[in-house]
Amino acid sequence: MLTYEGFPGEHISTACEEAKEIAKKNRKPIRFDFNGVKIVATRKKSISSMLWEFDLVLGQHSQTYRRSRKYQEYKKKRDREVRVGQAIDCMKKGLPPHPITTEFEKTYKKVRQ
Repeated sequence: MLTYEGFPGEHISTACEEAKEIAKKNRKPIRFDFNGVKIVATRKKSISSMLWEFDLVLGQHSQTYRRSRKYQEYKKKRDREVRVGQAIDCMKKGLPPHPITTEFEKTYKKVRQ
């Protein structure tokens, strides 16, 4: 089986078209990896089916990541950063504080001093 290596910045549909053309010319399946998703192009396989396959697998990767402990920790940290940033924006605009979190109260005290 032959492999196709795309170019940085190349769109998935372009990569599928190129791989299919190579598969037609060589009469062999072409394997390529796009953003961590392995796809096989053949001369008979439609571009739309390759795009569907890519979307399906990418969606599965996304669901797996969102269920992971790593993502949960990231989300918790990011949510905290957003809340603190919003609290600081309120203070800069002279709006009354809304002590939603301990981080806000700490930040508010530091900025006011």
